[in-house]
Amino acid sequence: MKARQFTITRRGDLTFTVHGATHCGSQDFTRPVKVGDREGHVLSARWTIEATASADSLDGRGFLFDQAALDHLVHRVATRDSFDSCELLAAALAGSFCRAVAKENGACVLGTVRVTISPSPYLSDITCTFE
Repeated sequence: MKARQFTITRRGDLTFTVHGATHCGSQDFTRPVKVGDREGHVLSARWTIEATASADSLDGRGFLFDQAALDHLVHRVATRDSFDSCELLAAALAGSFCRAVAKENGACVLGTVRVTISPSPYLSDITCTFE
């Protein structure tokens, strides 16, 4: 029997600075605090990226992509000072992930990509799905 599809799931935690009053509904963002030289809030969140790819998408080493690099990608996108909602952050991460995989392994045919953000205190999630 031949493999038809692979699914990779990677998870992590991040902490980033948000500005404005529209962030994940998990805290009161109407009273900013001093963060560095600006006002904002420090938000902790958990993230998950799940991607499916066709079995013929493997590179010469037998990998779809360098999943360890996902940690760096997420932190690069999410740790900039953000005015985005968690929905917009999840969509930005999904788009950045798809571009990074295409750049690394042009033969990788992604099927479904799901990015989930769960802000502290982790009572809810938002998932963005690209197909």
